[in-house]
Amino acid sequence: MSSYDVLVTWVGAPKATFAFVHCVLFLKVSLSVQVLMDRNVRKLRDQDINPCLEETHASSKCMDHYNYDRNMCSAYFQNYKDCRKYWHNVMVQRRREGIKPDMPTAAERREMLAALEESLTDLSAGL
Repeated sequence: MSSYDVLVTWVGAPKATFAFVHCVLFLKVSLSVQVLMDRNVRKLRDQDINPCLEETHASSKCMDHYNYDRNMCSAYFQNYKDCRKYWHNVMVQRRREGIKPDMPTAAERREMLAALEESLTDLSAGL
């Protein structure tokens, strides 16, 4: 059945039937959009996918605390931007080297950060 056949069928249909089908189609589209949004929210809250989860939560808490005055939370936003930039560079480097997955897992990231912190501590002790 083509869309033209459906249109011809609907021309003779009562308005109540059309409203019902329109409502069902709207609900179907709304539910599929909701599923996509839920999937994206889950991705953002997954530690293996979002390396800057702590920074995200910190900036959100700051915004809640200061009634969404962005000026009061600029340090948190900058911290989040720096985090995203750092892990993006790591991801690009891993992609160039052919390492899979592109983004290190949460456990790998913790190890990398511990090693980085240790090397910075050693560097500052040597000064």
